[in-house]
Amino acid sequence: MLKHYFLEKDVNLITRIRPSMVREDWFAWHYSTNGEYSTNNGYKLSDALVEATEHQQNIINLVEQRQWKCIWKLKSSPKIKHFVWRASKGALAVADRVHSRGMYANMLCPACNMQPEIVCHVLFLCPMAAQAWELAKLPTPRNGFSHSSIFLNLHHLFVCCDSNKTEFVTRRAFPWVLWHIWKARNSFVFEKTRQSIYSLVELAQDEADES
Repeated sequence: MLKHYFLEKDVNLITRIRPSMVREDWFAWHYSTNGEYSTNNGYKLSDALVEATEHQQNIINLVEQRQWKCIWKLKSSPKIKHFVWRASKGALAVADRVHSRGMYANMLCPACNMQPEIVCHVLFLCPMAAQAWELAKLPTPRNGFSHSSIFLNLHHLFVCCDSNKTEFVTRRAFPWVLWHIWKARNSFVFEKTRQSIYSLVELAQDEADES
């Protein structure tokens, strides 16, 4: 009966509750001292939930603002900064974006033909991109790059950029790695040429050194 209405983890918690043998069950409002519901404490709970949501959103906004500042403070060319900014907004002409604008597009990634072509996949998760990040020696997140959040993936890269645990040259190169992954994707889509991942990473690191 319980398994029909609740998740298994909740069923385990419910079955651990020992019923009282000396008094009848009764309904109680958890958010008042006497267990009784009133319109007043109902409104108080509603206000508290709204306030908590607004506080959480304010924290998210602050983190996002910091990330925008990090993008424009990158020690790279304006072209690279603009590209990273566009990537952060998901404003790259991948199949998913083209399709969302009402145009026909083959949704599969042209480079691997395994997953839908979204920005996260192209820049972080496609086998070509994954190999580039491995060769660039930038630490990946413990649970891997996010499949849906550019914000989280860029946040990880900026954290690596600020960490002394990562070599300085490696830290500086990540914007160029992103850029050259995107260029390699475009070369394959429009020119049907595959770039060596080794040369991609080497070129990204050389350009980072020259900046």
